[in-house]
Amino acid sequence: MTGAVGTMDMKEIETATVSSISHALGGKVAGLQVNLQSAQPGGAAKFRIRGEASTGAGNEPLIVIDGFPINSSESLKSGTVYEAGNTDNLLESLNPDDIESISVLKDAVSTAIYGARAGHGVILITTKRGKEGRAKVSYSASGSFQNIRANYDVLSTREYMEVENLQLKERWLKNNGMGIYEGYIAKNDNPVPFNPKYDLTKPVQGAG
Repeated sequence: MTGAVGTMDMKEIETATVSSISHALGGKVAGLQVNLQSAQPGGAAKFRIRGEASTGAGNEPLIVIDGFPINSSESLKSGTVYEAGNTDNLLESLNPDDIESISVLKDAVSTAIYGARAGHGVILITTKRGKEGRAKVSYSASGSFQNIRANYDVLSTREYMEVENLQLKERWLKNNGMGIYEGYIAKNDNPVPFNPKYDLTKPVQGAG
C-alpha cells in the first residue's frame, strides 16, 4: 500500500495510562485531530483527518475494525436524558489492551479501497489474535485518587435558620399581598399571623 498512511503500534503506548482508544490516538498520528466533545462517561470523540472538508455532508472518517466497517464513532444512542447531547462513542467499547495496531489512511488510497464513504479518511483498527505456543497470562492495573481543592463555604446552623425564616416570611408577604407585593397582589385583609419556623431566641443545639 502506498500513500499517506500513519501507523501506531499499541506496544509503544502504556495502555494503563489511557482509558480509551480515542485518548490513545490523540496527538499520535500526524494529520489526525481528536477532540473529546463531552465529559459524559463514554461520550463521543470527534475525529478529523486533515481538517474539515465539508460544511454539510459530514466529516467523519470511516472506521474499520478487523475488516468490518462501522458507521461512525458515535453510532450508539445513550437512551437517556443525555441523548440530546453527545451519543456514546462506539470505540469506548473496545479495550485498548486488545488492540494490536491502528492505521490511518489520509489520502486517495482510502477512497480507492473503500469507496466514497472513505472520502474523509479511514481509521483501521487491528485487534490481537491468538498465537502458537504456550499460554501466557498477563495482568496490568492502574489506580488514582483525587482530593477536593477547597470545601464549600456553607452557612452555619444559626445562619441557615435565619435564612429559612426570611424565606418563609417573604413567601408569607407574597401570599398575603403585603410589603413590596402590596398593589401587585390582592391583599388579604385577615392574614394568618406569621410564625417563624425556627425560634432564634433559644440556644442552638446540634444533634449527635
